[in-house]
Parts: sequence; C-alpha cells; structure tokens
Amino acid sequence: MPRLLSASLVLWSLALLGGETPASLPAGQLVITLHADSISNGDPVYLGEIASFTGISDDLRTRLQALSLGRAAPPGQICSFNTGDVSQALHRAGFALTPQYQGPREIKVTATAQTLSGQAIADTARNAVLKLFSADPDIEVHVEVTATPADVALRPGQTRVNPEIEVERLRPGVQTIQVHLSQNGRHISDAVVRLRLSLIGTVQVAVEYLAPGDVLAPNMIKKIRKELNFNDLQNRCDASKLVNLRAKNGISAGQLLSRELFSLPYLIRRGEHVRVSVTCGLLEVATMGEAKGDAAVDEPVRLLLDDGAEVLGRATALREACVEDPHNKRM
Repeated sequence: MPRLLSASLVLWSLALLGGETPASLPAGQLVITLHADSISNGDPVYLGEIASFTGISDDLRTRLQALSLGRAAPPGQICSFNTGDVSQALHRAGFALTPQYQGPREIKVTATAQTLSGQAIADTARNAVLKLFSADPDIEVHVEVTATPADVALRPGQTRVNPEIEVERLRPGVQTIQVHLSQNGRHISDAVVRLRLSLIGTVQVAVEYLAPGDVLAPNMIKKIRKELNFNDLQNRCDASKLVNLRAKNGISAGQLLSRELFSLPYLIRRGEHVRVSVTCGLLEVATMGEAKGDAAVDEPVRLLLDDGAEVLGRATALREACVEDPHNKRM
C-alpha cells in the first residue's frame, strides 16, 4: 500500500456523533461507520470487514478496506475492536486522514470457522496406511480405527491433512498415528488417530527340523498363509534363494526361513583332499593337502600339506584353498 504523509488524527467528538448525520457533513469528509455485529473470514481482521466508508474516492475506499486492524480470534470465537484501534491502524499505515465515526464505539467480531470432522482425519490416516502396503499384492491389509480424534474448528480455506507415519515403526497391532493439519503452508494443529493394523500374507517356513550345519534343500521349504507378526513382516523373503546355504543354528519345523538364519555353504570339509595354491611373490605353486576343518568361501582353514607341513589357508572354491604366506607353518 503506498505510504502517505502522516498527520495527526482528530476523532469525532461525542457531541458531533449525536448531532450530525453523514449527509450534512462537509464534502470530502471521511466518515467511518462501524457495524455492531461483524464477521471476519480470516486472520488478520480487515477494516473493510467491520466498517463502511463515505466521503472518499473509490481508490481510497479500496485501500481502507484492506487495512489490517489486528489478529482475529480463533475460529468460531469473538474478539473486539473500538474506534481507538481503527485510529491507531490508520496512523500506523500512514494515512493523513481525519475520520469521523458513526455506529457503536466498540464492536464484536466473530471469526468464521469450518469444521474438519475427526472421522475425516481418521479416514485420511487409515488410507495412508493402506497405501503403504499397496505395492505388495500378496499382503491383505485390514485397518480398524479404534480412536477417532475430536472435530477441529479451522478458518475457511483449503486444509492439508498430513499423517506422520514412520514405516520402520509401523507394525501389526494397535498403534498411534500423528496427523498434522496445515493451511497455506502454515501449521495449524495436530490430531491423534489410534488404529489396529492386521496383515495377512504368505511366508516360507521349514518343513522339518534343521540341525546346525544342515544344508537347505528345495524340499525342505513350504509356503503357508498366515496373519503376520512384526518378525514375519521384517524377515519374509524368497527362501528359494537360500537353497544350498547351511543353518547357523537349529531351525524348528514351521519356523520362518530368513537370510540371517543361514551361512554360506562349506567349500571345504574336514578330511577332504584339497588343492592348495601357494603364492610367493610372482611365483605360484600348486600342491595337495588335507583339510583339518570346515570352511566356507574366504574363511580360514588349517591344511596338512603332502610334504608334512601344516599351514593356514583360505577357502577359495570347492575343495580349493590358497596360501599367501608359505612360511606360515604351525610348529
């Protein structure tokens, strides 16, 4: 708004308020008529929402209508302004005007409100959870809202409802979802939705007990469909990719098969005759030896070479090992 030269403001006296009408005022005299009951549709409250003007040009009227008086009350509540507040607002904005006031000296302004139902907030949170699992067609998702938030009074305008869902913390069972409400990019309020999440999906389990060291075969795997717990949700996998791996520990019949339960298969077993590559600088010599233990790829293994020396090697392939330091002999 262009800034005009400041000037002192002269309020209309009570005597003049009682004895002269706008029609009898001198030409060009600004008259501000305050309305007893006013409504504000936003924040802040604008002068044009609570008053009308006579005795001025259309351009000045437009600028006065857009003059901010102060913060509005919360949605649905009431705040008040008086003629002194209007005069101060004119002065702050740099208007060199001598207004005369008509109407009440103090008015009450009701802030309009729209109601966002708690059910709408809960539905948004529920749909957000459903969407998280939509990419996996195998999972059947059931979401039951167990606690709906209260309705929220907001100023008129488009409201963004943004559920805050941490995927890594989302698990089957009852949980709380925080929902953020905002308008025009400004945070307005928060709401809490409680819901119960149930997931049904396919998992792959052991057909029978696997002892430590047992190698997983295709016929040791079966698929079942069940209600998933958090461990199922986090660790379910394609167990066919675990075939030929060995169990780290015992695995019970019916137990969920996951990668963490298995180790790489042994390439070398105790007592096997092993081809040993011995490297010394640029020279590589191949010999044979007997494995004194089991080893998977890159794991260490003791080897008794054919010449009687015992060295520490490293498993590289099926029944093959390498020794990079030929002087590494156990005395």
